[in-house]
Amino acid sequence: MLNFQADFWPVFWTILSSAALLTAVLCCAVAIVPAPRIRRHHQPPVRQHRHLPAKRPHAGHLPHPA
Repeated sequence: MLNFQADFWPVFWTILSSAALLTAVLCCAVAIVPAPRIRRHHQPPVRQHRHLPAKRPHAGHLPHPA
């Protein structure tokens, strides 16, 4: 019969490395495989206003700051 201590570390590293390998494979699969095309609700486009310079009332009547 084998000793528990002799069996622990190989099993431990096998499980740990398998989990790391599975994580790497899943990350690569998520990065490579395109997402399914799900039709989402989109809002209508925002109305664009022309960007005009702001008109400051009484701009000509104010003294210039020093």
